[in-house]
Amino acid sequence: MVGTSDVVSLGIAAFNEERHVGETLESIRVQTHRDLEVHIFDNASTDATGAICRPFLSDGRFHYHRNAVNIGAVRNFNRVHAVARGDFVVPMSANDILEPTYLERLLEVMRRDPANGLVAARMSLIDDASQPVPQDEWLPQRVFETDCADPVRAAATVMRSWHYPNYFFGMYRRSVMERLQPQRFLYGGDVAFVCELALYANIRFVDATLIHIRRHGRPQVGHLVRAFSEDVLYGTRPGSIFSRFDLVMPFVDFTWAYLEMIALAGIADEQKGILSRIAISTQRRLHGRQMRAEVAALLRVGEKNEGLWSRPANLLQRCLLARRLLDRVSRAFIVYPDESALADLCRRLAAALAPPPA
Repeated sequence: MVGTSDVVSLGIAAFNEERHVGETLESIRVQTHRDLEVHIFDNASTDATGAICRPFLSDGRFHYHRNAVNIGAVRNFNRVHAVARGDFVVPMSANDILEPTYLERLLEVMRRDPANGLVAARMSLIDDASQPVPQDEWLPQRVFETDCADPVRAAATVMRSWHYPNYFFGMYRRSVMERLQPQRFLYGGDVAFVCELALYANIRFVDATLIHIRRHGRPQVGHLVRAFSEDVLYGTRPGSIFSRFDLVMPFVDFTWAYLEMIALAGIADEQKGILSRIAISTQRRLHGRQMRAEVAALLRVGEKNEGLWSRPANLLQRCLLARRLLDRVSRAFIVYPDESALADLCRRLAAALAPPPA
């Protein structure tokens, strides 16, 4: 298979998916496009995920990798292309289902133009029982295509049009994917990943329902906090004073994911400035109510815990706490530079980090 232009490498991020991973792998095994390899990345599952995957390994196209510890879903997805040998890469969750012609249809579009870097298809939502979620329970998909001849317009289209993750779970040209920055451990990191691709390659769309993405209830803010919490990921002791400052602000962080990506992207400084302004204005328009609530909650955390970050006897502890909170406040301040309370909290945190007088 290696070296042929039709090899597709699928990378599956899995954690405790004993209920669904077998159905997912079977939908891959019966693909009409046969020239593929499948890498399953088991994120230290504690259930029967590994045992269910094992029979598929008799098909030499399937490979199983188990992480020694749980590295978080985002970092597990970043492993997807590390071992890929094909010219085309498809990341997947271990609970989604592909139609048999999924790879064939996407590859057909990818072959048409070497400038095509990502091809996605229309999706449907399914529940835990693999039944369709009624249309009236979710918003219609926003379908879009982009052309990298105008990178600013292409990236802005992604920012303004993104709604469901079927684009992230599309087919990538590996040579383009390897140029991208890793997905960030922030809410919206998958969108920023696709947004950067739009700077360098075309995004194309197949208007047919070819992938079924599983929805486990409606996402809640509390779930997002846990999903993107370093304390949760690394098992910080419950009740630790450090966990008080791990206030994850999903939609402010979403904006920050764009801004970090843009700052390091391979485009001109003028384009970076334009896109940064578009990112902030778009996010404030789409998620302004949520972000305002997140800013208010952050200010309450700062005030309520001032005794911890400003006056503990241990200098190192004070600096670590103040630095952790300052990281959160500075992200919010970039989005809302006219917020005087944020500016004042930034100044006080910076003062807490200042070295003691000689």
